[in-house]
Amino acid sequence: MKNGGFIVGAASSTTTNLITPGTTTYKQFSVPITYTSTEAPDSLRLGFSVGGNQVFSSSAALTIDDVSFSFTTANASPAVAATLSVYPNPSSNGVFSLASLQKASVATAPLSVTDALGKVVLQQAAAPASAANGRQLDLRGKPAGVYLLRLDTPEGVVVRKLQLQ
Repeated sequence: MKNGGFIVGAASSTTTNLITPGTTTYKQFSVPITYTSTEAPDSLRLGFSVGGNQVFSSSAALTIDDVSFSFTTANASPAVAATLSVYPNPSSNGVFSLASLQKASVATAPLSVTDALGKVVLQQAAAPASAANGRQLDLRGKPAGVYLLRLDTPEGVVVRKLQLQ
């Protein structure tokens, strides 16, 4: 959910069973956070609180050291991505064609197009298999610039840069 320009969320689990009150030793733990929005974030704001139910106590203390992040992406293999043709690119009129004769599932996958600020400007559901040799992508009326096309294929994510003149 978006709140004041920020995409907000929470960890899928709590840390109450991971931190023992009254101890002076460090304990390593991890909290998985799953990002499910279709918006492309450009930053992460992470907060820590001490006390139950957001009620802070002057006698409570929490020391945090060595915060690290790891993530995985599910990108399609370069061989799968290479089966996608996008033309004309750059486009002078805002109309692009997508084709993948070797892997129909690539050109027909659900797609989204984002502008340089990460705002989704176009979303399309999966297209029929007959569109594999010429699916149209219409960005007419959008300002000139660079856009990112994202196809969520069964083999992983394929991303291409689109240039609108």
